[in-house]
Amino acid sequence: MWQGILNKVFKVREKVAMNLSKEDEEKPFLEHLEDLRTMLVRMAVTLVVSTIGTFVFYKELFSGILYPLQLAGLAKDENGARTMLQNTDVAGPFMMAVNVSLIAAVIIAFPLLLIFLLQFILPGLKPSEKKLLFPAIGIGTGLFLGGCTFAFLQVLPRALIFFSEFAATLGSRQDWTLDNYVTFTTRFILVFGIAFELPIIVGAGEAGLPQLQDHAPPASAPAV
Repeated sequence: MWQGILNKVFKVREKVAMNLSKEDEEKPFLEHLEDLRTMLVRMAVTLVVSTIGTFVFYKELFSGILYPLQLAGLAKDENGARTMLQNTDVAGPFMMAVNVSLIAAVIIAFPLLLIFLLQFILPGLKPSEKKLLFPAIGIGTGLFLGGCTFAFLQVLPRALIFFSEFAATLGSRQDWTLDNYVTFTTRFILVFGIAFELPIIVGAGEAGLPQLQDHAPPASAPAV
């Protein structure tokens, strides 16, 4: 199954490369696989290094992830927010620190991750076309950070209020655990950041389709 999915991805990648640069020749499957491995290794190393760096500030990151509880009015201050979250797992606090540090690493290293991804998806770009990637990466990073900030300050507190009030309508008392709260909030913020990338994806598709059509070979005349 995975080989079939990879084959489809590699065919699309090869078609883009041959459309953008007529000098490129068809690559064998193993060369595409090597390019994929290189991209994944670069992303993994970037995330590991970034996570180690952000883990140093796990206390500050945890204090920040508690702030939506205060914005929602569910806790008066940081100490009140801390007492709301129960821990039922031996390794819960440590995994919480790793989770928060990883999400912070993704946000900080997002420009590099986006560069690695585009280098794999869009091979064969000309030097003039490569220059256009940097403004796109800058705009994409700004949208991603804007989505994360919007979710953190505006949407997440309202979501917490909604779920708390909805549980009250059922007569259910919510006892939030440390692991569940951190997992929900970090994924919520990350999903909003990715969702804000849709304008870049749509714009790139609309701008790239005519270019691919211009580079595409003319269709052969139908046989009479």
